[in-house]
Amino acid sequence: MDNFLSKTETNSCSVPKDITFPVTPLLPSAAAPESEVTALRRNVETLKEENQALKNEIANLKKRVATAGASAGAPPSKKARTPGQKKKLFGKWANALARESKKKRIMFDMFAPDAYTITVKDSGLWAPHEFHGLFDGHGEKIQPTPENKPNSVVTILRFNRFEDVKDFFEAVGGAEIEEIGYQVELWGKRRFGKSYHYDTADARLLNMEVHYNKNKQTLSLAFEMVYGGLLRKKRDRSEESSVSGESD
Repeated sequence: MDNFLSKTETNSCSVPKDITFPVTPLLPSAAAPESEVTALRRNVETLKEENQALKNEIANLKKRVATAGASAGAPPSKKARTPGQKKKLFGKWANALARESKKKRIMFDMFAPDAYTITVKDSGLWAPHEFHGLFDGHGEKIQPTPENKPNSVVTILRFNRFEDVKDFFEAVGGAEIEEIGYQVELWGKRRFGKSYHYDTADARLLNMEVHYNKNKQTLSLAFEMVYGGLLRKKRDRSEESSVSGESD
């Protein structure tokens, strides 16, 4: 039985080498009619034209989007300030300094420092090109510099002496700013009681710092002041004593 199975398997798997199988040849398909070929060619040309038109439309859309984005990020078209407008602006800052100094209250004692700061904040929004148009090339740049906060969004310019402040106001703004003639209120404080008005002192301008935040587009001027000399009450008393001495 085993011999029979083995012979059967051998016979079923073995194929004589001299036997060949017929191969059916592939017949070529019938040629398409000339009208169909022409129609297909026309469709291809039409698709090419439509594709090119879409590419052109996409390119135009990209240009319009880029132009709109640039216009949105660009500063508003604003004319440069006239000399009259600059003079009015700088005059407003000078008047604000005198007004705010007069309202300033300083707690006074014999050991208190005689310097104080008046900060004038401009109420308008300052685009970067407006700030640089007025302040570039003036004052000493404190920041940002390669050595001090190079990535800061706040620009600080310092005018170290009154003469520097005066020259800047005259050269750029066509306006004057005074060194003296300011007043400041001095207040005292009792050990067990409320504070009281001690005197009004004369003050003068020492220097100025400009602070500009380009993100917030805010501008402020910090004026450093100093009061000194005779206080008003003491000066009045000295004048009274001199008058009484002359009458004697």
